[in-house]
Amino acid sequence: MPQTFLRRIQKYPKLLPVHEPSVKWNKRMKEAVYVVFQEELRHEKELRKKLEAEVQRTKDELEELKKEQESLIDIFSEDRDRGDKEEENLRNKLEEASDTIQALLDEKSRRIR
Repeated sequence: MPQTFLRRIQKYPKLLPVHEPSVKWNKRMKEAVYVVFQEELRHEKELRKKLEAEVQRTKDELEELKKEQESLIDIFSEDRDRGDKEEENLRNKLEEASDTIQALLDEKSRRIR
């Protein structure tokens, strides 16, 4: 048996056989192995539960981040649309002002002649 396995079995000294290999020794060794495997299985189950909980928390965080991202995209899109409308409005006002100035200059030119 691998050395690490024997160290794990040594955690349960009353299960370890004391005498030479025999039927009783084999039975006690099987019991020791069984106890170690049960302990490892319990540990793995606990670890699995922790990892599953962590995965769920990560999924929840990801979902929340996606919602925040969509919200920010909407805000920026609305802001860009407002800016575009304002720019168009200012261009129209500038064009009207330029037309008014040109009309006044044309009227002044006609009066001077």
